[in-house]
Amino acid sequence: MDFRSLGARRLMTCITLVCIFAASGSVSAHAGDDAGDAAREAEEPERSPLAVPSQIGDEPLEPFDPVVPRTSADKMRAAARAWYMTGKIHESRGAVDPDQFAVAVEAYRKAINFDPEALAIYESLIPVLYAQGDKEEAQSFALQAGRTSLAGIRIVRGLAAVMAQGDSLSDAVEILQKALEQDTLQDESVQRLLVHRDLGLYLHMSDHPEEAAESYQLVFKALVDGEGPELDADARNQLLGDAGATYDEIGKTFLEAKLPDLAVRAFDKAAEHRTERPGLHSYNLALVFHETGKHEEALAELQNYFDAQLQSKGRAAYELFKELLVELDRGDELLPRLEEFAERDARNEFLAYFLADEYIAAGQVEKGKALLEETLADSTDPRGLVGLLEVYRREKNAEKLLTLLGKLYPQMPQPESDDDRQKLPDDVLQLVERYEAALETLAADEEIMDGLTAAAREQADAEPPKIDLAQVYMVGKLSIDAERTEDVVHFYQLAISMMNVPTFDLYRELGEYLIDIKDYERAAEVFREGAENPALQQARWIFLYFLSYPLEFDGKTDEALEVIAEARGSQPENSQLHFQEAWIHYHAHQWEAAEALFKEVISTYTSPDDERIVRNSQFSLSNIYVQQGDLERGEQILEDVLKEDPDSIQANNDLGYLWADQNKNLDRAREMIEKALAAEPENPAYLDSMGWVLYRLEEYEEAAKFLQQATEQENGEDSTIYDHLGDCLQKLGREEEAAAAWSKALELEEEKTHPDEELLSKLREKAPGAKSSPRDDEKPPDASAP
Repeated sequence: MDFRSLGARRLMTCITLVCIFAASGSVSAHAGDDAGDAAREAEEPERSPLAVPSQIGDEPLEPFDPVVPRTSADKMRAAARAWYMTGKIHESRGAVDPDQFAVAVEAYRKAINFDPEALAIYESLIPVLYAQGDKEEAQSFALQAGRTSLAGIRIVRGLAAVMAQGDSLSDAVEILQKALEQDTLQDESVQRLLVHRDLGLYLHMSDHPEEAAESYQLVFKALVDGEGPELDADARNQLLGDAGATYDEIGKTFLEAKLPDLAVRAFDKAAEHRTERPGLHSYNLALVFHETGKHEEALAELQNYFDAQLQSKGRAAYELFKELLVELDRGDELLPRLEEFAERDARNEFLAYFLADEYIAAGQVEKGKALLEETLADSTDPRGLVGLLEVYRREKNAEKLLTLLGKLYPQMPQPESDDDRQKLPDDVLQLVERYEAALETLAADEEIMDGLTAAAREQADAEPPKIDLAQVYMVGKLSIDAERTEDVVHFYQLAISMMNVPTFDLYRELGEYLIDIKDYERAAEVFREGAENPALQQARWIFLYFLSYPLEFDGKTDEALEVIAEARGSQPENSQLHFQEAWIHYHAHQWEAAEALFKEVISTYTSPDDERIVRNSQFSLSNIYVQQGDLERGEQILEDVLKEDPDSIQANNDLGYLWADQNKNLDRAREMIEKALAAEPENPAYLDSMGWVLYRLEEYEEAAKFLQQATEQENGEDSTIYDHLGDCLQKLGREEEAAAAWSKALELEEEKTHPDEELLSKLREKAPGAKSSPRDDEKPPDASAP
């Protein structure tokens, strides 16, 4: 994912600066700088000749009659300027009174109605819309600006750049693809190439190198081969920015897209602009040779990079070196060669830390430890500290591990999503992955966990305590991974007690862990404690929202409804809380109340920000009808969703599953489920759907594979999945395995607070004599903050 490379980051910065900060000039292509006068001219009524003079002795004011009468177009532009200035005034007041932003937006809309070609109005309107969360309307106006002229395309590119730097890479790609379909970009132009340049970058950032390469090829051939519009010096500068970095980014994309010849050409161009650093070109060529299986040539070029004593590629260069030696069956050369490099390049910390890690991996722990400590000296460089985690684990030194954990936590990025990870530079991502792997190893080492928790308790009990908040929190997190429930509770509660104003996340992580292990009573206590904390009263409604989950899972529906009613009372416009009330009734199988509330949610919330809530309500409503035996209405909701959004993953799966369950439209059902599974290949529900449609198609061997895979996923312990697996295994003549699957299904269904009586009856017939298990409940579908 090349956005993490220096070339991509420089290109991203270039795009943003050019698109966002370049001014388009006046409000209208025809207007001067007299927007204020025009505003007054359009807003003020004509004064009567009989009006009272402004001072004694003045002549009465006469209306101004221009020599050349204003045309209707002049009046429209004047009105546009007036509304534009009105919008600017209200926007300037928004910092003090946020309600003024809505007034500004309305004024800008009116200005565009009067003069839809005035690009400056779009430039004011779109940032306000985007900042207020009206992203779809911001996109719509940006594309409208792009339709006015080639100059308007810059506004589209600017919005795409903002999206890409936020969390909306897919939206950035989509808006540029739509721009390319507009009439303004049908002819060859520099703006069309700039859109393709940006699109190539965002596709590459999204891990779609093949599609990115298609756009980059158009740009590359225009720059290098002269194909496309004629490019003057200014146009070339716009396309290239930092030419070396841009060609580097293009070359790496070509390489990932399996276009090595083009990659070499791009890297050659990058080298032309980096004559003072030829070693970088050698590194790029090493990548190409490695990709094409020419390992000796790759090793030779990589040696040139090392000889130049460059560090710009960080640890990645040494990882590639190791990989090449292994592929050439020369792995025994690694340590001696690295030691040789280190003697010649003693100030290279990337090399020193890599060599130390390789010493440790080879069992030479003391040498690795000495090199890490020597390189670190008095610093807290996380590259060295992560390496020491493995040293102290092997030494069983719990106290030093505890110290390291406290030092590392505040320094390490904590990516919460794949998008977050994609935005990290290569070397940082590698470090994060090594850190995560080290933590997993610690959590899996029972002896180490015994020592860590004992050391942490001892330091916490000392007078004065010798442990800090970061250390306590990290021991709690490791205890979650190690499934040491009492330690989890102890250290999370200790962390909460150490803060004057505890963070919500401490309560959430502890409560969610207890929900995961089905300890609903203690989970409820955690969220109640947060709700009652005097310092957290502004967030009380959020704690009540989370509290409703363990209460409902514990069969305490009335209490769950009481707390969500209180939360809704303090946040009456919150769609998530409205949905949650419906979900509680839904989970309790109170279908009539759930149906009414889900319908309310669907009809009440129309903002794009509420789209996910509305969609989930539609899916839930569909399932209510299915549970009540009204399959036709259940299907119709899903079909309506697919008319609006043919690519809806869940709608494709759910409708495909319903058809498979009814043994109809099987080929189309299979296609729809395949679409869902392609998007989320490890989703147990989608794997189950695929297995079930294959069962209906009598492809039992393939069906069993998907169903077995479904049971192995997180949240895959589902009674319906095991029921389907049992049916499939029976068809394959594997009777004992089928009986075991049905018994497991029966056990899981009987654990639920609200089991499906019809399914229970069927399972008891299939698995006679199966023992019932204690009542419990399933894992929450989505205990996320509103």
